[in-house]
Amino acid sequence: MNSLNSEAFTLFGQHILWSDMIGNLFGLAALALGWRRSLWTWPVQFLAGLILFGAFFGHLTGSAGKQAVVMVVAMYAQARGMVEFWFAWLLVDLVGVPLNFANGYAFSGFVYVIYGALVLWGMRDWWLRSRKDARPVLEGAPA
Repeated sequence: MNSLNSEAFTLFGQHILWSDMIGNLFGLAALALGWRRSLWTWPVQFLAGLILFGAFFGHLTGSAGKQAVVMVVAMYAQARGMVEFWFAWLLVDLVGVPLNFANGYAFSGFVYVIYGALVLWGMRDWWLRSRKDARPVLEGAPA
């Protein structure tokens, strides 16, 4: 695991760790698989989680632990169909970007910017869809 936590390269003055990069690349792959409704989404996401757990293990009691709590709340809200989950995910991203950069997980910080943009896109799409004038069609009425 030591070699996974070593520096892969430097980008924009930020040190990119192998574990941070590989775990997040698997996470982005799982996101793409989820869009395609692939059964491979879950094992790939699980692998990403294992790798990122190893990367963040030393910080779980600090800021990464607090961020994980907010993330669990966001996942719970989403699973329960709560509209507020958009705001919880936005909070995860707003908190995650600076925390990841501050704790040396620059690749996670960059990925959280992508996730934040996707949350804003999804939130906008949800907002527009929920505001459409949908008139119910009565049974037996001509279409």
